[in-house]
Amino acid sequence: MDQNSIIKCREWLIKNEISFKENFDLSFRSWIKAGGIIKLYINPSNIEEVKDIVSFLKSEKITYYILGNISNTLIRDGNIYTPIINLQKIQNIDQISSNVYSVGAGTSISRFANFFSKKGFSGIQGLVGIPGSVGGGVFMNASSYGSCISDFLTSVIFMDEYGKIHKKKKDQLFFDWRSSYFHKKNLIILKIEFEFTKKENQLKLDNCIKEIKAHRSFYQENNFPNLGSLFATRNIYKDLSKNSIILYSAFLIHNFLTILFKRYSKTHLISYRKFSKSIYLKMLKIKKIQGFGFSEKTLNCIINLGSKDANKAIKLINNFQENVKYSIRREIIILDKIK
Repeated sequence: MDQNSIIKCREWLIKNEISFKENFDLSFRSWIKAGGIIKLYINPSNIEEVKDIVSFLKSEKITYYILGNISNTLIRDGNIYTPIINLQKIQNIDQISSNVYSVGAGTSISRFANFFSKKGFSGIQGLVGIPGSVGGGVFMNASSYGSCISDFLTSVIFMDEYGKIHKKKKDQLFFDWRSSYFHKKNLIILKIEFEFTKKENQLKLDNCIKEIKAHRSFYQENNFPNLGSLFATRNIYKDLSKNSIILYSAFLIHNFLTILFKRYSKTHLISYRKFSKSIYLKMLKIKKIQGFGFSEKTLNCIINLGSKDANKAIKLINNFQENVKYSIRREIIILDKIK
């Protein structure tokens, strides 16, 4: 997309009174606080506006990209001329019947989990604290602490690249561990319908959320900007153990000590995790990158130590994947080729 197309797109957005931001700086707005500058960051207020935007961009042969809460996406440095459509304003929650609801794709997962927990619905409390949007959560079939976003999902309404609206039921969406029908397809998730079947005592639900938040705070990175889980894995150390005898032996020792410290000293557990991380990085021959590193709480999380240079973070992640022979599927999205 050239400068003339940017101007034309900008004029069209103004004429049609569609909200957008110019020169959206990812180093301030993204969760990892790094990345380039998006020349046009479009914020439609409703589904009709999304449809109009897609139709216009299609007619002008302009490529676009859908971006959620920028919580698990790492975007290259420099100017980004591809228009970015963000659905954060589409966050309505509408009741269809007593226990059936329609949720806008831009709704934050934390708000979603808290909202339905306050209504006494059980089974979604584990999603509290996930930083993404419901649309992004459905795309990746987000799960945490025994809760999975597709557990109570009944159908998804989405738009194809031609602006046509579709609706598919859950059994047509091929949900699996950290994957769904929407992977590798140029589709825009708009609304999701859920049917909740379980009710629980409100005090019990509130206590459950408190416990999950406390657990998250202790075991997950919260001191530095980060992207959450790098890889789609239930246990990164176990998955790494499949690469060699040395890593398998390291996993057995790591697993034993983790169980021991969890039982007798959680304070020492964090110190051990810091030590374990350094040992694993040496075994995997991961080169240090100035400004970025791995969380002391888990090897499955990259942290920003004070850099705005997303390309360094991308280099670090690529180095990790190369050294483990791509044996673990990446969960975060890296946009290093975006124009």
